[in-house]
Amino acid sequence: MIPYRRVGKYLVAAFVVLVTAAPLVAGEKKILEKLDDLPRHTYSVEGKAVDFIRDEAKVLALATEVRRDVEADLAEWEIDDKTTLKGFHSILGTIAFLQGRYDDYLAELDSARALEEKESSRLMSGLVGASWVAALRSGGGDTLDVFRREFEERVNALPYETVEAQVKRSKGMMELLTENLLLGGIESTLQPLVDDTGGKVSRDVASRLIGAFYTLRDILPLRDAIAAVYAAYLDAHHVEKENIWTARNVDFDGSEGYPNVTVAIWDSGVDVECYPDRLWRNGKEVPENDIDDDGNGFVDDVNGIAWTLHSDRTTGVLYPIGDVGGDRDLLERRMKGLDDITSGIDSEEAGELKRKIAALPKDDVKSFIEGISKYGSYAHGTHVAGIASAGNPYIRLMAARLTFDYRMIGETPTVEQARKDSLMFLDTVRYFRRNGVRLVNMSWGGSLGSVESDLETHGVGDTPEERKALARKIFEIGRNGLKQAMEEAP
Repeated sequence: MIPYRRVGKYLVAAFVVLVTAAPLVAGEKKILEKLDDLPRHTYSVEGKAVDFIRDEAKVLALATEVRRDVEADLAEWEIDDKTTLKGFHSILGTIAFLQGRYDDYLAELDSARALEEKESSRLMSGLVGASWVAALRSGGGDTLDVFRREFEERVNALPYETVEAQVKRSKGMMELLTENLLLGGIESTLQPLVDDTGGKVSRDVASRLIGAFYTLRDILPLRDAIAAVYAAYLDAHHVEKENIWTARNVDFDGSEGYPNVTVAIWDSGVDVECYPDRLWRNGKEVPENDIDDDGNGFVDDVNGIAWTLHSDRTTGVLYPIGDVGGDRDLLERRMKGLDDITSGIDSEEAGELKRKIAALPKDDVKSFIEGISKYGSYAHGTHVAGIASAGNPYIRLMAARLTFDYRMIGETPTVEQARKDSLMFLDTVRYFRRNGVRLVNMSWGGSLGSVESDLETHGVGDTPEERKALARKIFEIGRNGLKQAMEEAP
């Protein structure tokens, strides 16, 4: 299980908008005990991915194949996992929309919406697609004007208190969406995969290509109208709100006499200069002498420990961003702008980022996104440490630095690396135990799907079944190592 905080890969994926549609087939079904029991399907994609998603005939042919397999799996398997079902209904809906089967699209939209547990997401699910269907069926007037009226009516009916944050996020994402950003992301993340697999891609990748075509053909032309309707809705409901958090703060001045508590920030590292009076300190270690003074296996672990990308012990509890020089302030503003946009905050930094992306050439997307992702890793652990220590002089922060891969396409997962990661999990938690850590913050994760996707990206495995088995082996090694480490901690 590889620790993940990969910003760039998932930022681009967020622009591939998926909706919903297609009938289910009744009958005896197999019980699905675990998700990777679902059959793997492979599809052929020829040439350049960016050219493929511009070819409607090729995309629709691919969509027909994907629909056939998804419907077959739904007919064969009893699936209880809501996320998987929503994904199936979403891609079936996208396909139905592209094929002009609008009743099927609306039916699948209802199916996906019923599976949505978060109320704001359920209320906003499919508003764009349903409005576009109504506009296409209207048969009179300018279709774009009809869409805007239909969409405005649906958005204005939403309960503001419930959907405010999500409307702000959706508005921000629409304002970021450009053809160059989408195509640059496809070129950076999917093209290497298509090349390495000889054009034989999984259903997940096929669905992303179908979604990208849908976004290019049907969403981009509506982008400005969607953003304008969201903006008008927010303006109409805007009120200056009291800051409720000030009254909820609990601050100590140090006179209470409480004992200190050691808190580990297991993340991308901590800039210890930011919190000089709130750091855990190893008094047996001499700073920066490149010697393991206390013989515990870690060199210069004065304020904590650090691991490389390959889970080797290293020194320096702050992520090694390298020499960014004068770019530091710029990267910080871009990272803040991205956080603000995804949090629905209209800030100066968010506006700058929107303008930058609007003018960004396709060939610059990869380096631009990776720059933000790298700086995000550099800043993240320090940010978390600030939240944890605010108003608390009794905290003692211990850094446990992971090194996250900031690249849009990371390294190939291997069994050997999974074993090293597993040992790193164990060694880190044992270090926590030996040094009296009481709390640990971990803003990272991993999944079986992410391992299998990365294997596919690098063309590993002669067949989907072989790749599936290898992904399960790699994931289980890491998962079991982390689980054992946690079980050892009282």
